[in-house]
Amino acid sequence: MQTKTTLTRLATAILLASTYTEANAALQGHIVDGNGQPVADAMITVSAPVPGPTAFTVYSGADGSFRFPAEGNYGDGSNLSVSIRALGYELDTTRVNATDKQDIQLTVIARTTANQAAAAPASAWLGQSADQEAVNTFVMDCVGCHQVPAVHLRNYAAAIADIPGADRHDIAHQGWTAITQYMNLLSAQEFARGPEAKPVDVKNVYSVGDGPRVIDFMTDHFTGRMDTISGFSWGAPLAVTADTVIREYEVAEPNAVREALLLGEPKQLYLADVSTSRLFKVDPASGYTSVIDIPSETPVGPHSLHRGADGSLWMAPFISSVVGQLDTESGEWKTWAMKDVTGKAT
Repeated sequence: MQTKTTLTRLATAILLASTYTEANAALQGHIVDGNGQPVADAMITVSAPVPGPTAFTVYSGADGSFRFPAEGNYGDGSNLSVSIRALGYELDTTRVNATDKQDIQLTVIARTTANQAAAAPASAWLGQSADQEAVNTFVMDCVGCHQVPAVHLRNYAAAIADIPGADRHDIAHQGWTAITQYMNLLSAQEFARGPEAKPVDVKNVYSVGDGPRVIDFMTDHFTGRMDTISGFSWGAPLAVTADTVIREYEVAEPNAVREALLLGEPKQLYLADVSTSRLFKVDPASGYTSVIDIPSETPVGPHSLHRGADGSLWMAPFISSVVGQLDTESGEWKTWAMKDVTGKAT
């Protein structure tokens, strides 16, 4: 039975082609700076009431124009929750210029800012180090743990900076050591979820393998409050256009959604909960979700999802050696335990 989930945490964002034809009012407009000049390549997000996606994101074109998908329920545009992300800009105000039953015209005004911390990617921070080998090691070791420069990490850096004491290097080292150990612990706990789960060795999940080197890198390069950064440029065209639409869906906690796949007719969104033995299935049109259990005597940890030639869903595992195939029409699973020539599970 499908039930509406409690919307508690953003689990995944997926790019989908528009397949809806409901006659809601269209939402479109322009994003400009304080002088009325267009802001190109800005990410504009609006929250969307259920049913359907919980948020839509589009990007502005060279002339600052943007257009949201027609299936969104935007009301009359007067109560929209709008956010933006653009290098060198932050949200100032929004204004509904005109609205009728078919069209809502929205103007987003962005003010310039020298602080790019809210919009810059990890490379803006990592680029401050001239030691590329150290950067590469940090990226490979921390890709599953530290989200640079996510708000929570920047807030943690600020908390370290607030600790009194003269030896700032030692204080920073203790702080980054503590968070690294904590992230390893969380990983071990997360990958031990589920009714059939057993404790998992922290070294076999998304843990920091070379902890001392990573901690030293963070101590040397993640200094101060990390609340300001400037001078970064993308350096290449963005992989999005004014035609890109991102629809976001939420599923109930706990979850560790890693990957998504759109399958079937009508299209359904399948999400891999990598820390247990289940998938989520989301109806893109309504936002309703259901849980699909993967039959296995041991935890599976669905890691990668793949589309079969016959339209079925294939699942590759992370925790165990079980490979699965789901018939999306009947809901029936076939599973195989991979074994080596000796018969031992791989």
